[in-house]
Amino acid sequence: MTCDDARDLLEAYHDGELGAEDCARVEAHLQGCAACARELASLRALSDRVRGLGRQPVPDGLATRITSLVAQSAPVPTNQRPWARMAASHLAAALLGAGAVALVASATLRDPAPMNDLVTAHVRGLALEDFGSVRSGNPHAIKPWFAGKLAFSPRVSDLADDGFPLLSGRVDYVAGKPAAALIYGRRQHRITVFIAPAGSTAAAVNGQLQGYNVESWQADGLRYEAVSDLNRDELTNFAALLRTR
Repeated sequence: MTCDDARDLLEAYHDGELGAEDCARVEAHLQGCAACARELASLRALSDRVRGLGRQPVPDGLATRITSLVAQSAPVPTNQRPWARMAASHLAAALLGAGAVALVASATLRDPAPMNDLVTAHVRGLALEDFGSVRSGNPHAIKPWFAGKLAFSPRVSDLADDGFPLLSGRVDYVAGKPAAALIYGRRQHRITVFIAPAGSTAAAVNGQLQGYNVESWQADGLRYEAVSDLNRDELTNFAALLRTR
């Protein structure tokens, strides 16, 4: 069994839905594959986090509006890994359970794209910080990780000496387009920098949405969009530093 085969079955294995033969094959693979074992551990941790959120009442009419939005949204790209689709489904459950979906849905319903897409992707990444990402403060470890996952090579810089340490990276989708997502820290805050080929998404206006600031720019044929609940001045300073690296 290959890693791709195992990952296709991990969710069903985790939920106890596999037959005895497939279950034995997955378990045999997990014993010899640390990477797939880590993904299973991440899936279990995410499920525990979802269960721990509990349930809160959903505002009247919200379920209908969300259903309408999903029906109008673009289909998930066929080349997206099964674990990524699974993560998105678990995240939706987590947001609904915690009531946080109100933030995402209100941004989607009332505000123009793509700022709402950026904020939604940032919030989604915070919930899945340990899932489907490479955690390292070393740009030379993160940059090669994107090879084969994106059709472009993102520039990866560490700003630890300036007070913005690089924490991790992942592949995400913004407005239906694949993007590199680099996560930086600033005290207890997180900054997500989405990187994609220039012109692959609509132009974003720098501003604020639901308490999150957005700063965007273009360089070397790529578009950079930084999103954080960090105050505007500090985020602007971060963006200026990153542009010089």
